[in-house]
Amino acid sequence: MRRLSVSQAAQHAAKKSIVERALGIEIPPVIAAVAPFGYRDRARLTVAGGAVGFKAWRSHDVVDVGECPLFSPALARALPAVRALGARLPDGSALALQAGGEGVHLDVTPAGAAAAARALGEQCWDALRAGGVVGVTVDGKPALGAAAVDVSEPGGAPLQVPAGAFAQSGRTANAALVAAVMDAVGKTPGAVIELCAGSGNFTRHLVPVASSVRASDTDAGAVARGRRAAPAATWSRRPPEIPPEPAADLVLLDPPREGADDETLAAAQKALRRVVYVSCDPQTLARDARRLTGSGFLLMKAVALDLMPQTYHIEVVAIFDRP
Repeated sequence: MRRLSVSQAAQHAAKKSIVERALGIEIPPVIAAVAPFGYRDRARLTVAGGAVGFKAWRSHDVVDVGECPLFSPALARALPAVRALGARLPDGSALALQAGGEGVHLDVTPAGAAAAARALGEQCWDALRAGGVVGVTVDGKPALGAAAVDVSEPGGAPLQVPAGAFAQSGRTANAALVAAVMDAVGKTPGAVIELCAGSGNFTRHLVPVASSVRASDTDAGAVARGRRAAPAATWSRRPPEIPPEPAADLVLLDPPREGADDETLAAAQKALRRVVYVSCDPQTLARDARRLTGSGFLLMKAVALDLMPQTYHIEVVAIFDRP
């Protein structure tokens, strides 16, 4: 496959400019978190009209994908067997892949009967295993092999996540993001509240340095995984609300692309000392930054990480302190 791309230097310059325009401050050079290609550990394929691939930009059309230069070696190895399975599924079915330490996990969302999809998975199981697939779920329910894979960064505490649930784009990318977040948190953060905590990706690292950690997420499945990944933290769904007392020295939040909702921001504004905001969208970060600074915080610093080269995506870790 011929690879056509803008140079990494040009991509970083553009992404740096986007973040600086959004936040109104100068930031350090963008951190190159991963190699330009072969970094992606997760993907979602759609079945339509004999094609098994990605939806075209701003379209429902499905582009048949025989290979992808962004796929990690594990995903690339599994793709032929996954495509062969997908070609036998009804149109509208979806295939989510997640690579981890053990191999690749696959979740099938069939357009037809789940029982038929499970039977088809059993027929294709030998080929899937030969491609490095270690487990299959159907509509999130265990069907074959492992129910999840370890998506933790190299050397990190285990973090079991199934295909279809949220994880960072790749394990190497996650290592860079965790390092940036923990640098912003500091070595002695005190009492920490973590909002939009997901499956405990950052929580695993907060527990050893914080005096206490209260973590929450609206996704019940993520909270269950978080309790297993970081059992020393106090976990809850939001709502129920995290109580205001004891007050938090630091609030860490990692909201979805649309940014923090009113309840999340209200909780973050209760931080006594610092808010660390992890964002995958500079525009919604800028909107929420205005609300944080309007409530008395100062935007002290922001760092940008390129976790997904060849795309417009950029991750930002911003620090807000009380004067």
